[in-house]
Amino acid sequence: MRIGFKNFLYLFPILIISIYYSIHHFELQSAVDGGLILSNKIIFPDNFKNVSSIFFNSWTILHHFTYLLLEINFSVDSVSIILIFITTISYTLGIYFLSLGFTNSKIFSLFLAILTIVTRKNFGWLDYPVFYFAEHTYGIFSLSIFTLVSGFLCNKQFKLAGFFAVILLGAHLVVGLWVLLIFLISFFLLFFLKIYKNYDFKKIFVGILFGLFPILISLVFLKFHTIDHTSYNTNDFSIYMNIWDHHRNISTINYNYILKTLLLLLVLTIYIFNFGSNKNFIFYLFILLSCLGSMIVYLSLKLFPEYLPNLVVRAMPTRLFLSHSVIGYPIIICCGYFFLK
Repeated sequence: MRIGFKNFLYLFPILIISIYYSIHHFELQSAVDGGLILSNKIIFPDNFKNVSSIFFNSWTILHHFTYLLLEINFSVDSVSIILIFITTISYTLGIYFLSLGFTNSKIFSLFLAILTIVTRKNFGWLDYPVFYFAEHTYGIFSLSIFTLVSGFLCNKQFKLAGFFAVILLGAHLVVGLWVLLIFLISFFLLFFLKIYKNYDFKKIFVGILFGLFPILISLVFLKFHTIDHTSYNTNDFSIYMNIWDHHRNISTINYNYILKTLLLLLVLTIYIFNFGSNKNFIFYLFILLSCLGSMIVYLSLKLFPEYLPNLVVRAMPTRLFLSHSVIGYPIIICCGYFFLK
């Protein structure tokens, strides 16, 4: 992606507002805990070794990233500001490029991106909240990078979409695997529908290849820094999962969110088949499959949790249904832009 002077003028306000919010909405980030423990700046006593093993033996590139920054003498506050900046600019750039892919209007796209980050309007919460600024790095990072990947995909910047999809895998394994699975199914359908000639899939795979470099470095770091696992009482863990865990024990169904999702798919489908072309079809498939697939997972966990494998329940896949919460209204607004034009 080439960024000329005129393009930079449109991206500069996004940079400024992201810097502002990273300071104005400062909160110590939970992912910094991993860096502090991995760098031995915080050492738990032996009777709390199970806490240390969580950070040493679980994989997320966010811990390794914060570890690196702390090792080169960034302060805890500075690392938190950097993390908030990354998520804020990912949200804002994601909406900007998504709108640009629809409207081809830089002014409108900049307006919509700033409006979204200022108002922070979204489809709402499910078992998980939708945060733009909070201490919960992992969920915010996964949602913001999903937004960024969607924006790049809509604007046909396939290398960047592929790259950040793999980075998302390293940051949040569940959401990253979901995005790559949707990519794979979308590619298969494009070949099945025989419209793959309109896309340069090599660019996506090049982006994925470049994204694998930091992922491999992170995995090598994990390999050489794992520690012995500590035992735990499986009965106590089962009681916690069945009674105390908040995210996995919400039985209510958010029908309002489901209706908003169906409205999003209806509006997007009308746009694609009346105003768009099959050049945007890969984005349409990505959103369609992600929304419908995650909705099926969400309803299955609500209605038939006892029939699902324990591994699936522990992964908390209902969070996948939140993925389009931020981009939902911007997509509808962009489609309305053409309906009213």
